[in-house]
Amino acid sequence: MGRDAMGPDHGALAARLSGDLPDGSVNLLRAVLIASARIPAAAASLFEDDDAALAETVCYGMVDASGLFRSTEEHVILIAEAALGDRRHHFYQVPVPPSLMTSGRRTRELTVALAHCPVVRTTRIDYCASDISFRVVEGDSLEEVGGRSTRRPQKRPTSESANF
Repeated sequence: MGRDAMGPDHGALAARLSGDLPDGSVNLLRAVLIASARIPAAAASLFEDDDAALAETVCYGMVDASGLFRSTEEHVILIAEAALGDRRHHFYQVPVPPSLMTSGRRTRELTVALAHCPVVRTTRIDYCASDISFRVVEGDSLEEVGGRSTRRPQKRPTSESANF
């Protein structure tokens, strides 16, 4: 799925998704599509040592429609849409099943997709100043996690959980 344009297949998925989420904003549809995208193995093997070239070529990858319209045993979608003020935090408590947290040598994945439309600016550098990020943190309560959030957000997504 490209940055500025989608192919006909992605457009059809977006149209179908908008029917399933009639009150969803453009940003919500974009985030759900991006969260379901996977980089094709052939493309990954071509650029195995060059993440920048891979991202430039395939961006987010191809949307995997298998879990796009419903949750399955292995694929659950949590949708939240909110407005955030400048330099503000928002917390979501996500129930994670114990089977996902057990140790072992297997692939486990938690995908977070953020989408926003920055305020119209006069220069590209002003657009680059607009930034959103997330952190995955593990805690016993929202109060505990909220107490740790007073630090300045980092530029790149990070995890404060040993399991992700």
